[in-house]
Amino acid sequence: MHKSIAFIAMIVLLFSLTACNSSEKESAQHSEEIKMEYNLDTKEFSPVMTQFGSKEELEAYAFAAEHPEVLDYMPCYCGCYESDGHTNNTACFIDSINGNVAILDNMGLG
Repeated sequence: MHKSIAFIAMIVLLFSLTACNSSEKESAQHSEEIKMEYNLDTKEFSPVMTQFGSKEELEAYAFAAEHPEVLDYMPCYCGCYESDGHTNNTACFIDSINGNVAILDNMGLG
C-alpha cells in the first residue's frame, strides 16, 4: 500500500516539476519544421526531443503518451487552460495521437 502511494506521489511530483515550464528550450519548438513526436511502438522520440529533452522530461512524455488515463484526471494549475485550452496534464504533454505516433506539446519541456 505504501509503495503505491509513494509511486503516485512520485508521478505527481515529476509532472508538477516538468509540466508547463518555460525556458530557452521552448523557443526551438516554435518552428513548424521541428517535429516533437514519440513512437508508441518503438518507444523512440524524434531527434529534437532527444536533443532538447532531459532524461526526466523524456520519461514524463513517455508516461503521458503511454498512460493518458492517469494524467486525464490530473488538472493543470499553471494557467495554460486560458492560453491553450488545456484541461488536464495530458494536454500539457500530448497534442494528439495519430496511429502509433504521439504528437507532443512543448509545455512539458521545462
